[in-house]
Amino acid sequence: MSDPVILWFRRDLRLADQPALAAACRDGPVIPVYILDDDAPKHHAMGGASRWWLHHSLESLAADIKNKGSRLILRRGKSAEVLAKLAKETGAARVHCIRHWEPWWRNAERAVAKELELCCHDGNYLARPGSITTGAGKPFRIYTPFWRALKQHMPPADPLQRPRDIPHDVLSQLGTLFVHRLTNKQDRDTVESACGDLDRGAAQFIPMLGPGEAIIIGPDLPAPLPVFIHPPTSPPDSRGPSYQSFWRARREGDVRVAQLGDEPIIAEP
Repeated sequence: MSDPVILWFRRDLRLADQPALAAACRDGPVIPVYILDDDAPKHHAMGGASRWWLHHSLESLAADIKNKGSRLILRRGKSAEVLAKLAKETGAARVHCIRHWEPWWRNAERAVAKELELCCHDGNYLARPGSITTGAGKPFRIYTPFWRALKQHMPPADPLQRPRDIPHDVLSQLGTLFVHRLTNKQDRDTVESACGDLDRGAAQFIPMLGPGEAIIIGPDLPAPLPVFIHPPTSPPDSRGPSYQSFWRARREGDVRVAQLGDEPIIAEP
């Protein structure tokens, strides 16, 4: 049997279109881990509301991984130290992750690479930062020429599918960080109350909406914003950029859409 490998999750808490997961599954038994590392981002560390979202995201990710036959390990501490300890406990040969470009995560990646073999994969951006340049090889300073150059690389690659199962090994249970400890009750209650008010506010407009009409609501809007969504003139081609743009927008969750088509739509930022 191949040596196990560690799959290091950070802001990429998903199994679909997850190149680090795909590479790890090809490499050997996979040990999925999320580390709550408040030391790396320092003053960019998550606040209470962000931890509330993290709490639910990790619960969802853990359930997805369990359905694939494995288990998500949750730990807390400095990423390099935690990963080195986990590798020693499990005999892992290397670490796979999606490359992040924030300075604090680049520093963390360099620290991990000093301790273990680190395999970083691109998977969070339409194009790798720095890959779209002028004819002189310099970064664009104006958006329109950048967009024209970016279109030469379209459409993006098809999204990777979720694996049928995740090969797993015996996982250590030491140092587990329980998900419910990521948030404090006051922050969680505040966010849940606000979300509940938004949902109730959205629901009252449903009887007033006609086909293609939508209402955008949010805490930063002084009043509900009515919009009209035009239906597409033709179905998106699964081989073309319109389909890819639609799929990626839905995956990123920038807008929650209750239903597309002839029925009323509620959209929330």
